[in-house]
This record gives sequence, C-alpha cells and structure tokens, in this order.
Amino acid sequence: MKARIQPVLILLIFTLSGIFRANADDRVALSVDGRNVSADEFMYLYNKNRMNGDTVSTARDYARMFAVFKMKVIEAELAGIDTTRQFRAELAGYLRDMGDADPMLVKEYREGMLLFEISNLMVWQKATADTEALERHFAANRERYGWDAPRAKGWIISAVDSATAVESQTFLAEANVDNDDLRPLLKRRFGMKVKAEKYLVREGINQVVDRLVFHQENGFVAGNDWALSWSHDCRVISAPEEWNDVGAMVTADYQDLLAQQWEESLWQSHDVVFNYDVIDEITSV
Repeated sequence: MKARIQPVLILLIFTLSGIFRANADDRVALSVDGRNVSADEFMYLYNKNRMNGDTVSTARDYARMFAVFKMKVIEAELAGIDTTRQFRAELAGYLRDMGDADPMLVKEYREGMLLFEISNLMVWQKATADTEALERHFAANRERYGWDAPRAKGWIISAVDSATAVESQTFLAEANVDNDDLRPLLKRRFGMKVKAEKYLVREGINQVVDRLVFHQENGFVAGNDWALSWSHDCRVISAPEEWNDVGAMVTADYQDLLAQQWEESLWQSHDVVFNYDVIDEITSV
C-alpha cells in the first residue's frame, strides 16, 4: 500500500508547491541558448548569494555571472555528466534525503553538482595534470613568485646507527640517482634503518634543517631512534628554481588563467540575452 501512495504524495507536493507559487513572477530575466530564467529563479539565487556574503557591484554584474553559471551547466549536460551513474546516484540520494524539497532547491542542487563536475574537468583537474603547462606558466611569470626569506631545499637523511649512516652515504654517492628517487631507493636497500625526508623551508620552521643547513647552534639534537642525521644535496636558495618550489601558488594562478580563458570561450559559443528592464526592476525592491 505504501508504494502506491508514494506517487500520489509526490504529485500532491508539487501541486501544492504550484498553488503556493500562484503569484510567481515568470517574466524572463535572461535566457541562455533559448533556456529562459524566470525573475523568480533569478531573485532566488541573487538573494541567496547576498545572504551568504557574496558581493557584486551591481545586479547587472550578477546577471553576467549568473549567465556564466548557466552556460557551464549547459556545457556539463553536453558532456553527458548528468547521465553518468555516479551523478544519477548522488542526485537520487539527495532527493531521498530531502524528501519534499522545493523544486527550486532541487534544481539548485542539481545544477551545483553539474557546475562542480564541469569545473573540475575544465579547470582544476586539467591544471594539476598538465605539469608541462605549469612549468611554462612559472617560467613566464617567474617574477611573481619571489620569497621574503631564503629556503633550504634538499634532503635530510637519518640513520639508526653510525655504521648504517656510513654505508648509506657511500651507497648514495655510488648510486648517483635522481634525487626524486631517494626515498624508495633507500627503503629498498636499508628498510626502516634509514629515513629520507625532503624539505623546502625557511629558517625557523624545522629544527633539524635549522641545525644541519642553517647551522644554528641551538638546533635539533637527534634522539634515540635516529643516531645520526645529515643533509644530502641540500642548499639554501633565495628564490624558487622550478614550479614545484611554489606549486600551490603556480597551480592556483594557472587555474585562474584556465577559468578566464574558458569563460571567454563560453561567451563566444553560447547565445545569451539579458532583459535588463526586468532585472533592474526586481532587484531595486
């Protein structure tokens, strides 16, 4: 009996929603590729963003941001993101948890999911995966990534006893390997008897580095677990040498660049019409 009643309840919810919104403002605030955005929908998100502390200089500026949002949703649908099993399952779970959620809220959640997935595909994931592009971006904008203090860059290696320390130092000198491979190389050869840690830190952040690289007399003294610690290919540099030295900043900047380029391409490939008379009127209240 419950399964038979459920569709009736769902229909009743949407019917009541329509009754409560009998005075809805269905005037078109803007359209994207022929898809109309009503004054109600525009004001719903406009007011919600203002309540969340987002600041936009004018309602017309917000309308342009809103249009970009809608264009990205369309791009996500064109990419088939809304047809994937993962997307459908997450949306179904949301509907199940929310029960009798307002249709506007459901639409907001669905489009928010699409925005996240297409942004991840076109900007965030794309930037982090393209290390060559990140290196080029760093090289072209090197002056933007200075430091306020030098950094120690390199390896600190520790051994459980002096014999292992000597053996591992000899091993590394003879191996002549790429420094990126030090950790797995030492682990395979010495197991837990040797520890290798890579650092890029300024003075005053790490006691081991302060003692061994910056030569502070009051720096770290090895404890019982590690009898000896020493620096390997560790030097003090005054500015970043490669994009990885300021990886988070370079990645964020490159993501911003990709987002800007993507937005410019969206305006070229979608048809957007603004009804500024409606937008100005509804936002002036």
